[in-house]
Amino acid sequence: MEKARVAIIEDAGSFRELARIALEHHGHSVIAEAKDVPSAFALLEEIKHGLVCDVILLDGNLTKGPTDFKDAHSIFEKYKKLELETPIIGYSSGSLAEEGIVSSKFDSRKSTSDMLKMIASL
Repeated sequence: MEKARVAIIEDAGSFRELARIALEHHGHSVIAEAKDVPSAFALLEEIKHGLVCDVILLDGNLTKGPTDFKDAHSIFEKYKKLELETPIIGYSSGSLAEEGIVSSKFDSRKSTSDMLKMIASL
C-alpha cells in the first residue's frame, strides 16, 4: 500500500500531535499542519500552488482564529472555491451535518478513537 502525504487542520495541539504520531507510525507523512482558520487558508493556497498532498484532515469543530474569520465551514468553502482535487476528510466530536459543514449523507459520528483508527488506515 502506498503511504499518504497528509495535511492536518486541527486547533487542538494534543490531537494534532496524536494524529501525527498515529500517521507516522503507519508510515504516512504529515507534510503540513494548520491550527486556525488563517493558517488553514494559507495551507490550502499552498496546495493549490503545488504542495503535494494526498489527503487533508479537517477538524469540523475548529475554533475561530485570531482574526475575524469564521470556523471550519469557511475552510471548506475556501477548499471548494479553490477547486482543490485533494480529498478532504472532515471529522468532529459532534455532527458535521448538524453544524452545516457537510450534508447528512457524509456525516459519520465517529469517536476520536475511531477517527484515529481511520486516519492510521489511510
